[in-house]
Amino acid sequence: MTGETAMLADLAHPVDADRHVENGIEDWLQLLRAEYLEMPGLNLTKRQAQRLWNLDPALCDALLELLIADQFLKRTPAGAYARRVDGPQ
Repeated sequence: MTGETAMLADLAHPVDADRHVENGIEDWLQLLRAEYLEMPGLNLTKRQAQRLWNLDPALCDALLELLIADQFLKRTPAGAYARRVDGPQ
């Protein structure tokens, strides 16, 4: 389990939290990637992302940071999150 998923395990309540969190995180990451791919030019603030996907702040932060670490998203100078078109897709 990675450091990010270990941190997210604290947000889950099931007995087998590590596995559930990892599966849930992958599902969320897949959804966010699909949304950004489906809507070229999508540019969201953290608050907008929280509202759009109904995420709590900690989970939203973790997902966005994972997508930045994967070089899928970048943070704009205005603080929004946009697809990084010059990196791995």
